[in-house]
Parts: sequence; C-alpha cells; structure tokens
Amino acid sequence: MSVLIRSATLTHYPEVARAAGLDPRAMMRKVRLPLESLERPDMRISITAVRRLLESSATTSGVEEFGLLMAERGALSNLGPVALIVREQATVGDALNALARFIHIHHEGMRLTIEPDEDAVTLIITLRGGLLRAPPQSSDMALGSLHRILRALAGDDWRPLEAHLTHAPPRNRKFYRDYFDCPVIFGSEFDAILISPRDLERTMPSAQPLIASYLQKRVEAIDVRPLRWDQKVSELVRTLLAGGDCSIERVA
Repeated sequence: MSVLIRSATLTHYPEVARAAGLDPRAMMRKVRLPLESLERPDMRISITAVRRLLESSATTSGVEEFGLLMAERGALSNLGPVALIVREQATVGDALNALARFIHIHHEGMRLTIEPDEDAVTLIITLRGGLLRAPPQSSDMALGSLHRILRALAGDDWRPLEAHLTHAPPRNRKFYRDYFDCPVIFGSEFDAILISPRDLERTMPSAQPLIASYLQKRVEAIDVRPLRWDQKVSELVRTLLAGGDCSIERVA
C-alpha cells in the first residue's frame, strides 16, 4: 500500500508553482493528486505522487531549487499535531527527540535519526517509499524543512555547522549555501544537518511542560494506527465516508 503524507505539505505549492511560471492545478492533475488536498491539510495523499509533482515542477520550470523554495515557505505549523508537542518542549534537544518520535504521523515514510558526538550532532533525514534514495527535490524539501524548524526552535541567531545532500551538485550552489547559511556537501552518503552539541541545550522560552505532557498523550493516541493493509483500507473508507467523497476510484 502507498506511503502517505498529510496534504499540508502542499500548502504553499500553488504560490511557488505560479512564481516559477507553472499552472499548479494542471501540474497536480498531471500526477493525479486530488485538487481538494489544497483545501484539506489533514487529507492523506500518496508520497509517490508528491515526489513526482516536485520533480516535474522543477524540470518543467527549470527551477532547480524548487524543493528548497517549497521548504522556505513552510513552517512548523505545517506538521499539524506533531508541531503542537514539539514547540512546547523545554529545550531544542527535547524538541528534536519529540520530532524524531512522532514525525511519521505527518509523513509515514520519513525518519529523523539523531547521532550525537563530542564535536557535532548529526540529524539524518531518511525518506522511504518505494525508492532506495529519494529524488533530489524531495531531499531538498525535507532537509530545507528541517532547517526551517530548527531556526524556529533555536532562534534567528542559530546557524548549522554543515548541510549534507545525497544528490549531485546543482548549477546554483550559492542558493543552497545562502539557504542553509553554512557549507553544503553534495554527493553525501546521507541527507543531514550537523549542529553544535550546545544547540541541544538551548531553552525555548515559550515552553510549557504541563501542556507538553498533555499534548504528548493526545499525539500518542493519534499514533495508534492500523498496520495491515486491509485495516488501512477500512480506516481510509471511514475517513472518506465522513467527508462525503468515498468512491472505489478514490480508495484505490
């Protein structure tokens, strides 16, 4: 069964596509993504179709950094219920641990691995979903979004040590250096951001531990999802019936 992602990931697609000279609705129809996903942020859509949309948009427009432009307009709030628990943690380290634990609620195929060391903490993004390695635009959008989240958590004065991307170097490397505000290594073994160990200790003034504890229980309840494909079909049918748009074609 397809790996799914919340349609909130496409929140800013129309404006990015239009700025690149594309017709967003035509591009979405081309990869068979439902147009109503632009209006319903919690709708589950195929990550494979989203990947096709990003790659096709970059190729058709000639905008090689399309995925980063999508990430640039994203925000922590796009993660829905996951964002609620992440932003109430006491420190950046706690927030990253919460993000790593619950990110699959937003994106079933995404994993965040945190590898601490004396000199640097490596935050590795892994994208699953039918491919051994994610396409360039998906890698860019995922790592760019992680950078945006870190900036929101740690403050505007925060800077990463390095950014690593698995794809080949683009023509406009400067755009990537300016975006991540650090050295960017292309052709790496993984998609990752390296940060200082001290960054994990940064406190978040807006954090409220009691609210964080309550939200964690609520998010854990959301996390109880069926694993077998037939159970997932049943869940999808119930969701679509509630919205009044259930059909054999839509479920398929």
